Amino acid sequence: MLVPLLRTVLQFPELAALVRDLNLQDYTYRPQTPTSTDVALFSKHIQALGLHTEDEAWWIDSLGNDETCAAVLLTMLLFHTPNITSLCTMHYLDWIPILPLINSDDFLRVGSAQFWSAALGPFRHSMLENSRPDYRKLNSITLLDECLNVPSTAPLFKLESLRDLGFNCVYEPRPRSRWQWDPDAFPRCSSKVTRLAMSWQICLHIDAIALVITTCKNLESLELVGRLLNPTPLTGGQLQNSLLLMSESLRYLSIIHTRLPLESFSKAPLISLKQFKKLEFLRIDVFVIYPRCKPVHWSKLSDVLPQSIKRLRIEGLPPSLLENITGESGWLSNLVGNADTILPHLNYLVFAYYHDPQNDVDQYYDYTFKDGALVDELQRRKIYFHIFCYGLRVPVNDPVEVDNFDRSNFPRPF
Repeated sequence: MLVPLLRTVLQFPELAALVRDLNLQDYTYRPQTPTSTDVALFSKHIQALGLHTEDEAWWIDSLGNDETCAAVLLTMLLFHTPNITSLCTMHYLDWIPILPLINSDDFLRVGSAQFWSAALGPFRHSMLENSRPDYRKLNSITLLDECLNVPSTAPLFKLESLRDLGFNCVYEPRPRSRWQWDPDAFPRCSSKVTRLAMSWQICLHIDAIALVITTCKNLESLELVGRLLNPTPLTGGQLQNSLLLMSESLRYLSIIHTRLPLESFSKAPLISLKQFKKLEFLRIDVFVIYPRCKPVHWSKLSDVLPQSIKRLRIEGLPPSLLENITGESGWLSNLVGNADTILPHLNYLVFAYYHDPQNDVDQYYDYTFKDGALVDELQRRKIYFHIFCYGLRVPVNDPVEVDNFDRSNFPRPF
């Protein structure tokens, strides 16, 4: 479909100007081979871009190569849909080539250049920069690229109209002192992005997380999904300070799949959310907001969260700590009889614990419902309450779906 789509876009620019939603997930596999007529048409438009001679030749030659054709076609498609409002793309580094957009020294410093970098990222040819669209209507980008390095994302934060930005697999395993790129590419409070989602499978150092967050001036929604390796009070403080910049604007926060273990130290939580007066939706691993120390002496839930919370989901609970939830002196005990003062806006409450093969899961599940007074209070308040085991410390498929509330301002799922 990619070849006929690009053919239509190039032949009918008035139709291309009407394209708003550009979802390229299904077009990043090997496309059909262009015909000789298609190659002539595509080559003509590549020559019109004003590339350097060697780059122009490479792009045209790539049209006849099954391994490189898709990257060039997708780049051309981006260049000729100037009025898109949303972009979603997936990139497979095992077969889509690196486009020769940056010189060799920059490549060693910055890393792989995805096909969208020609339109949205840094490149070396000034003529190409003058010919690319300004994408003034582009307000949502979701990049499902594999192994996306942090510095390659910096230009996206500079897009004037962009408000919603998501990365599927971003990485930077090193602390700031060992970065081989300039952090000044992410000026503090310079971006108008209000919804940011980042996930990682390898490693994203807390220093990089903090830097990217502080680039945004007024975040309303933030999602962080991935393992936090060996967080310390220092790195936790950096994350806390970056989040505090959003304490007056953040309404939705998700920090999950961190795989933070219960340990004999870390007597302070990784972050504190008490100052986030506008926070309404929270999905978070338990050891992000509670200390990871033994023995466990935890505060009431209302003492660590702002009163503005409406929907709350806490994950990563060890089964042995479920008694902390609904016991007579547990996290929720002060909800009883205090509907007007203790988490008065709460209407959704879910706890997710991982399976412990050394214990009887059913026993823990039944135990949580023994406090009749708490159950009665939750029913009086009409709070949806659920406890479940997702089988693994890091779930693959979440057994609980939440789709009965309006998150039109936050397009990603709870």
